[in-house]
Amino acid sequence: MGKTSDSQNKKRSHQSKTPRKSSAPKSMAPRTSVDTLPARAPGSRRPFVGFDRERATYERLKPALLAKAEGKYVVIVGDEVVGPLESHADAELAGYTQFGIGPLYIKQVLAEEPVVKVSRFLAT
Repeated sequence: MGKTSDSQNKKRSHQSKTPRKSSAPKSMAPRTSVDTLPARAPGSRRPFVGFDRERATYERLKPALLAKAEGKYVVIVGDEVVGPLESHADAELAGYTQFGIGPLYIKQVLAEEPVVKVSRFLAT
């Protein structure tokens, strides 16, 4: 094995400290993430107090929502409604954008609620 000179070591250490450039094309739009959502002051997160009010709001508005947005999603916080939106992911992003970090009641507008079976047994 050969010896390396100090100048070679400095060159290698400088190269390792240089940040890597992204291999993604520059034309790609940046992804929306939690980092791009509006900043809220620490401790101002909405507390979870249950979804009774949101469920009541949905039931009150359900006939009108079915007429114009069946199959789409809505976000409800208190008595405020955002939507209709095309997907659950769109609803989640719109909800956090509108209301900030905290609990969101996201509901798909359906005439008949699907039955969900839950079991304590795991399939193997």
